[in-house]
Amino acid sequence: MYLSDIFVQPMDNLEDACCWVEVSGSQLMNQKCKLMLSVYGQNFKETIFEDMMYEPSTRLEVGLGDSLTEAKVKSQGTYHKPKPLYIGSGRNLFKIPIHIPHARRWDPEQPWLYQVQVRLLNEDEIVVDCRSRQFGMRTFTMDTQGSPKGEFALNGQPIRLRGANTMGHEQQCIMKKDYEQLIDDILLAKLCHMNFLRITQRPVQPEMYDYCDRLGLMLQTDLPLFGVMSREKFCECVKQAEAMERLIRNHPCCILVSYINEPFPNAGNQPHRCLERGELEDFFTAAGVLVRLQNPDRVIKPIDGDYNPPEKTGLPDNHCYPCWYNGHGIDIGRLYHGYWMYVKPDWYYGCGEFGAEGLDPVCVMRKYYPKEWLPQTKEEEKDWSPNRIIGAQTGKFHYFFYKTPQTLDAWVEESQRHQAWATKIMTEAFRRDNRMNTFAIHLFIDAFPAGWMKTIMDVERRPKKAYFAYRDALEPLLVSLRSDRST
Repeated sequence: MYLSDIFVQPMDNLEDACCWVEVSGSQLMNQKCKLMLSVYGQNFKETIFEDMMYEPSTRLEVGLGDSLTEAKVKSQGTYHKPKPLYIGSGRNLFKIPIHIPHARRWDPEQPWLYQVQVRLLNEDEIVVDCRSRQFGMRTFTMDTQGSPKGEFALNGQPIRLRGANTMGHEQQCIMKKDYEQLIDDILLAKLCHMNFLRITQRPVQPEMYDYCDRLGLMLQTDLPLFGVMSREKFCECVKQAEAMERLIRNHPCCILVSYINEPFPNAGNQPHRCLERGELEDFFTAAGVLVRLQNPDRVIKPIDGDYNPPEKTGLPDNHCYPCWYNGHGIDIGRLYHGYWMYVKPDWYYGCGEFGAEGLDPVCVMRKYYPKEWLPQTKEEEKDWSPNRIIGAQTGKFHYFFYKTPQTLDAWVEESQRHQAWATKIMTEAFRRDNRMNTFAIHLFIDAFPAGWMKTIMDVERRPKKAYFAYRDALEPLLVSLRSDRST
């Protein structure tokens, strides 16, 4: 037998917690075990308790109407008495209450962490396995009873989420074991006044969650599901939702999960192959049941960027690009004036994606791009367009927002200037909206050269103008004057 997982679930009073210890047994096993727990401060010096012994047992009960068994156990004197629990094959879960007096709370400003150490002893009281796990004492909730519904609270205090989407830069750091760069990337988000990142459409390696725990950056993790769900994958997706929760549940930085990005109406016009909206809602219910079996406190926002609203129970979220895909979601003038899209009444809401494209700096282009993408002479620059860059949208969409530049340097300058303006006007509009309680710019740091040019920082961590515009618009205390006339 061995320790397969440990999960510490803080209680609302933030001095008590429940330590879930999973012990895996082999076939034909039927042994007693003991568990010895110790808890210490991880990033501060303090011993909470050491060598607390726990011997798994339960109170013997019988079924209603089973008078034969009841008479038998009463005659034996075991009715309602402790009954030892034996390790069987597969997963065995024990929930052990622990107390941490005057617990230090985890939050982005002071990410205090504890460590629980567990030793597994067999019937002969020999240690057969040991394992440790970092954890934080914090609560994160979403109110569904108040008016409006959907308010977030961290440790009982209202909080609004302001951050960015990511699509792989952190995974690159971990694959290369470049943890110094990973630390810098997390700190670059905090320097920009972000308090969370949306890890878009995927969970990532445990190291990302560990470092965000330690540096105090909250995370939203998404199931890798986009647009539609194949009918034959329903059960597999529920299983994967459980696996994702088991990956992230012990990390205080992980405050939110989503199941699907941008669901399309009428099952993407393939209802014969994919789940229709009502059936997709059933998936949210099934996945939610399994996720909360693994973590009863998980906050779930089923959809990020809903193209087929309304969703029945979760926080409404819409993606919005009026400063790029002209008029996308809502006209920028209406957004500026305080309007939003039609959503469920009496709810807060979110914008999981917004932004505009800003081209990579010329030095990045010259260093990494294929030569055929770029002009090689001054004469070629006159007729050059970003359409030659695979995946770039600036050549097609810039007509809505600025005149066509005539040089490579001018293209970069104008696109980054527009990206910064779009970032400022939308972010400040969101902050003036009292019901907008979560938003994330698309995107933060590029994982590859020309990977996704809506990023506000290039692959070499060189900030574009939009990074500074976002930082200024996310100042903790901001004066934002709305002027409805410019002439």
